[in-house]
Amino acid sequence: MNLHWKNVPLNNLDPERRVNPQFIVLSDNRRLFIDSGYAMHLINHTIVFDSYDNTWQKLPDFSGEKQRTDGRAVAVSLDTGDTVIIFGSETVKVFPMVIGNKTVESHVGLPLLNCTIYHTSSQIWAYLSRQINAPLDKIPYEHSATFHPSSGIIYYFGGRNCDSKDYATVASFRWGSY
Repeated sequence: MNLHWKNVPLNNLDPERRVNPQFIVLSDNRRLFIDSGYAMHLINHTIVFDSYDNTWQKLPDFSGEKQRTDGRAVAVSLDTGDTVIIFGSETVKVFPMVIGNKTVESHVGLPLLNCTIYHTSSQIWAYLSRQINAPLDKIPYEHSATFHPSSGIIYYFGGRNCDSKDYATVASFRWGSY
């Protein structure tokens, strides 16, 4: 393992600085999928970095909540290409805020209870229909997730659950079938 840090070259696209994006390595082990996150004036919401060619590529943005953060992504390798699943994110709302005589942007995260998928071969976004064992009373965010290919199960651990009264509690270990 190389323990010397190097900056990734920007080359053809500025990936824009962001906090808490959804991030996953695709099954070819060379492309890194990055979606949204907190940032000021984010333009390139969904991007891929090819680690072999050191190139960036802008992908189509999700048509719903464009700027999302604190969700988790997993990649599921299929015969038709990878499918990226993003679950338990927050939509980022930007509001003007006056401080003294200056107006600045304030960012607020609002938890989402949805699951979106991105098909890498067709470059199409969609909502994933809810499964029967999905949490119906709590909105998960800030958690970890991984896909276990042999069982077809996505495991989630930790993070927070936000209920209908906006109470946030620490979440436990749970799973969902794909």
